[in-house]
Amino acid sequence: MPQSIAEVHPELFHYTNVLGLKGIIESQTLWATHHGYLNDSREILEFQPRLLAYLRPHIEAHIEKLISVPANRDLVAKNGGKEKIVLETVPTLIAGIFTALLGKREIPPFSEPYITSFSTATDPNVAEHGLLSQWRSYGQDGGYAIVFDTLGMEQLLKAEAEKWGHDIIGGDVIYSNATESELVAEFAKELAVIQDSVQAILHGDLPDEQMYPALLMCACRYKHWGFREEQEVRLISALPVSEEVQTQMNARGLPLKPRHFRTRSGTTVPYLALFDGITGTSGRSLPIKRIIVGPHSDGENRKRAVQLLLRQHSVQADVSVSAIPYVG
Repeated sequence: MPQSIAEVHPELFHYTNVLGLKGIIESQTLWATHHGYLNDSREILEFQPRLLAYLRPHIEAHIEKLISVPANRDLVAKNGGKEKIVLETVPTLIAGIFTALLGKREIPPFSEPYITSFSTATDPNVAEHGLLSQWRSYGQDGGYAIVFDTLGMEQLLKAEAEKWGHDIIGGDVIYSNATESELVAEFAKELAVIQDSVQAILHGDLPDEQMYPALLMCACRYKHWGFREEQEVRLISALPVSEEVQTQMNARGLPLKPRHFRTRSGTTVPYLALFDGITGTSGRSLPIKRIIVGPHSDGENRKRAVQLLLRQHSVQADVSVSAIPYVG
C-alpha cells in the first residue's frame, strides 16, 4: 500500500516573502498557482520526451507480439509498419495527448492544473535553519519558511475535496535525472494506464478514462534535475474545464472552485485559494507548526513581528531565526 505524504514527510516547508507570510496567516489559505505561471518554463512538458522514451520499447514489444499473429499483420501494415509506428506515429500520438491535456489556442484543455509547492528537509540542520538556496533567492529582503504539519494538511485536503469536488493529488517531485527504476517505482500505476491507453488508441479503440488523470499525476510531478535541491513536494488541484464535467459536479451539489487573479511583474496570474471557506471564519486553522525567519541582520525584530502577527490571528506556532550566516 502506497504511503501517504504525511508518512514520508511529517513536515512540509513553504518558503515565501513577507507579503506571502502575511497573506497566508491572515487569510488562512494557500494559493495554488496555474501551471503556466510557475518558475519552470518547461512545466508539465518536461515529461513528454521521458514518457516517449519509456513507452518506445513497450510499444515495440507489443507490435512484435501483434505481428506474430498473421491476422494482426494487416493492422500493423495499415498503420505504416513497425518502424513508422515507433518512430513517427507514437511520438505524434504522445504530442497529441499532451495537447489534449493542456489545450492549445482554440483547443480547450482537459483540465487546468494548479500547483502548490513545498520543500522537504531530510537533514536536521536544514529542518531547523532552512535551506540556503531558498534564502539566497530572497536576497537582502530575507525570507520566511512556514513549516506545516503534513497530517493536518491532509485532513484539510479531505475537507477541500468534499466541499468543492475538484481532484487534489500530490506527492514527491521526481527529477529528470531519476533512473528508469526510480521513475517506475513512483509512477508504476499511472504508467501502466498510459501504456495500455496508447496501445488501445493504436488499435483504434478508446483509451482508459483514467489516462488523463494518470498523465496529470506524472507530468505535474516531474521536473528538470536543476531544481532537485528543493526536494519538492507538490499538491496538484485539477480544475475541470469540460462543461460536461462541470454539469455532473453541479448535479452532485458540488460548486466549481472559483479562480482568483493576482498581478506579478505586470502579468495577471490565475490561482486557487485552497481551504477558502474551510479555515479562518469556520474556526479551523492551517496546521502551522512553526516559522523560520530567514538570515537577516534584523532577524530578532522580524521574529518579534511574526510573533505579534501570529498572536493577532490566534495562531499557535513557534518562531525562530535561521542561524545560517548569510547576509544577502
